[in-house]
Amino acid sequence: MLNYFHLFHVPECFDVDLEVIQQVYQRLQRQYHPDRHIQSPAEEQLRMASKAAEVNSAWKTLSSPLLRAEHLLRLRGVDVQQSIALSPAFLMEQIEWREQLEQASTVSKLLSLRQMLLDRLNSEAEAFQSSLEAEQLEQARNHFTSMQFFQRLCDEANHRIDVLEFEE
Repeated sequence: MLNYFHLFHVPECFDVDLEVIQQVYQRLQRQYHPDRHIQSPAEEQLRMASKAAEVNSAWKTLSSPLLRAEHLLRLRGVDVQQSIALSPAFLMEQIEWREQLEQASTVSKLLSLRQMLLDRLNSEAEAFQSSLEAEQLEQARNHFTSMQFFQRLCDEANHRIDVLEFEE
């Protein structure tokens, strides 16, 4: 597995400097972009196109907290696709959040709800980072799963906000 942190020459951690990530991405894109190698032999063009695709994938992963968390877990050998047992309390909480989303009928209510969801997502991200730094991978995996749930709820809130704003 390609380590995107190594590709970008940045520390392998959850809390990254996004400005540095963007600067490295732009530098690597200038270096590997296929248009810069149009006069090169076909083999070299393919190699540069492959490298540019790796850079794009790394950028997408490192610039997204959720994808970055998943990458960090994978680098540590954690199978993030394997189902984990979620507590009944967590599952009930998710149902309650979904009900609140469904019942929110105004943009202002949805904005408020989205902010609460973002706060929870950020809280889970902080807990993920702490667990990862302590090498408590099972806990980190659990926080990652919670992050996935809260991200989906935030995405749903954003979609509902867009729909309501379009209807106005």
